[in-house]
Amino acid sequence: MNIQSEDQQENQSVSLTEAIQSLPLLDNEPYLHMQVINLGIVDDFLVDLESQLLHEYLVTEKTPLPRAAFVSALSQLWIFGVYELLRTWRQRCREVLLFSEELQKLSGSMRDEHIAEKKRKLQTASPYSDDTPIPQWRSFERVTYDRDFPSLVRNAFDSSEFLFRKIEALRVHLAKHEVPKVKGSIALGPGYGRIDASNGSICWHVLLRGNWADVISRRDIADACRDLVKDKSPYILPPDVQNKIANIPEFSYGAKRVSLRLSDGTVYHKVFVLWNKQVTSVSEYECIPFDARKVVDVIKEPEKD
Repeated sequence: MNIQSEDQQENQSVSLTEAIQSLPLLDNEPYLHMQVINLGIVDDFLVDLESQLLHEYLVTEKTPLPRAAFVSALSQLWIFGVYELLRTWRQRCREVLLFSEELQKLSGSMRDEHIAEKKRKLQTASPYSDDTPIPQWRSFERVTYDRDFPSLVRNAFDSSEFLFRKIEALRVHLAKHEVPKVKGSIALGPGYGRIDASNGSICWHVLLRGNWADVISRRDIADACRDLVKDKSPYILPPDVQNKIANIPEFSYGAKRVSLRLSDGTVYHKVFVLWNKQVTSVSEYECIPFDARKVVDVIKEPEKD
């Protein structure tokens, strides 16, 4: 029996292609757009294969090795494709945000010269002729006239952090056979996957830094990609607060436990923040009781009780 939560069912109503294409910048780059379509096509194919795998697994009460090996191989390649797409997109975001910060410091002719120089550099690096529009320039150009665009890019970039770090850890486990963020380490059973009994996708046991571990399935990643359409801005901390949290030691892999002060003076303790950016939970509260955008300061807490 395939038991799905309401969130999973809601996620599957959104195509992976539509979800990823909703990210800013991607509408300006047709070739990245093509990569998104390819990933969506393979995701649809894998969903069917996973359903068949689960059915055979339950009927025969044993692992159907040929089918499982094929689904596992294709799943790994799909993970690598999603990783490379998001890595490239996030690099584009960094470049656009840096350009925006540079422009904010300039005015008049100096600002105009900086814009022209940026366009010249892109044109020089481009294989296209001088009179052919450069797709990458469209995002930089929008920064010059749309004041809200940098905030839109930054929010999307920060909102993707948790997903990207999860895929990054899995990719290091599968491709480099290492523990993520630990050079020279040896992964536990790299590439060995099991069948998720709830949906038939392949899941991997990933050993993390600090003797932590995570179980990640391909469907987890696909559902998280579909979640990119959701507005996570109420959970994303302001950049200056992110910078303060960056200097605090981890509580667990990628997570930090801190106290946060809001603009009205209220302080919340035992707040868990992932990758210095996203508030994920607050002890003693079922839901996050504040808007992370209103946080103005961070207080370090003991690493462990």
